[in-house]
Amino acid sequence: MPKLKLTDATLKALKPPPAGQVDYFDNLLPSFGVRVAFTGTKTFFVFDRVGGKLKRMTIGRYGPSPLFGLAEAREKARTFKASAERGADPVDEAKREAAAAEASTFGKAVESFLARQKSRLAASTLREYKNCLTGQDVADWKDRQIFSISKADVKGVLDKIDKRGKPSACNHALAHIRLFFNDCIDRDLMEHSPANRVKALHDNTKRDRALSADELAIVAAALRDDDATLCVMYGVNDVPPLSDTLRDYFLTLMLTGQRRAEVAGMTWDEVHDLTGKDPRWELSGNRTKNGLPHMVPLSPTVAAILQRRKALGDAERRKAEALAKRDGGEALAKLNSDAVFAGTLHNTNRAKVALDSRVTAVAKAMGRPALPHWTGHDLRRTMVTGMNEMGIAPHVVEAVVNHISGAAKAGVAGVYNRALYLPERRAALNAWAHHVAALEPTRAS
Repeated sequence: MPKLKLTDATLKALKPPPAGQVDYFDNLLPSFGVRVAFTGTKTFFVFDRVGGKLKRMTIGRYGPSPLFGLAEAREKARTFKASAERGADPVDEAKREAAAAEASTFGKAVESFLARQKSRLAASTLREYKNCLTGQDVADWKDRQIFSISKADVKGVLDKIDKRGKPSACNHALAHIRLFFNDCIDRDLMEHSPANRVKALHDNTKRDRALSADELAIVAAALRDDDATLCVMYGVNDVPPLSDTLRDYFLTLMLTGQRRAEVAGMTWDEVHDLTGKDPRWELSGNRTKNGLPHMVPLSPTVAAILQRRKALGDAERRKAEALAKRDGGEALAKLNSDAVFAGTLHNTNRAKVALDSRVTAVAKAMGRPALPHWTGHDLRRTMVTGMNEMGIAPHVVEAVVNHISGAAKAGVAGVYNRALYLPERRAALNAWAHHVAALEPTRAS
């Protein structure tokens, strides 16, 4: 086997053999060398005795980062030989080091964190953590060692979210990131959290925005009426489009007062008796924030919305089944027939932007300014406020929105008070639907 003084110049000058491979040993470091294959690939290696047997150990390919340079390969060879001299298998050690390094990347640590939190958190809360820790804002952290992520990196992520005009999401992201890194410290993956002493960009002031009757009337008009009606009744020209799915999603959000993720994630197996006397929506505990099962009586208006969605879904399925005969089932496989509001769950913010354009158009036609900032969750608060103003008993309103913090359900009282108030809840939701249907936007005087 040929020997020569390995330098970058000689390595680059080595020509591949016409077939097979040739090993070149280094004059400066015994048993270290490079193998040149007929394909042109050059791979560093080192020989040493491990457990009394001579063993060839591959170091890595020659090339620019992330491959090995000559100096780096020589240093790795010395490390391998030192391990062999103390009786360890350097290849096994290297594999363990690589596995440990991979486990301590941000992506792998997040994967482990979410798996361990699955049994501890409600499904909706776990989804919030997943969206934060695997989303685009931290995408460039995925393959980085967690200890390499700095305080400046954390601040950079918060700045991204803040620039999108999402103050609440910005604060939530900091809370999620902080808990994740604290968990990494508890597992001895790192010593210091980069989120330590990072201040929230916004005060955690509890939101209390509830739409006024006039504001709710404008939103209801933008959702309730089709484009032609908006033009004729309110003089709205160039109506911004809103898909039937998003229209029905926001109407259901407004008329049931349930949480955004719960409505967006509604499935057909949760909905019962739409055409009967007891239309209802039943959520299991893993779909609710407080982890308790919840039943929502559906007003005739919401039942009709869901019947329309069901008919549209059935039509899509028939179309997909017809196409399946032509494309081997690809169209049918892509159809998620179990989701009531397919595609809405991960796009509620984008959906709200589409609705805002439409609401602003109605307000402008009424001679009114655009509505002050409001969120989808504010529709829930608006319903709770409105029901109380209508004289509906507070404990019934609390039961409608699955709260356990009211006087009738909190503390010791909640242990003994297992009343579901189902008739009262149905009456309350029916009354709310009638109230919203009667609202009409008024023109500014």
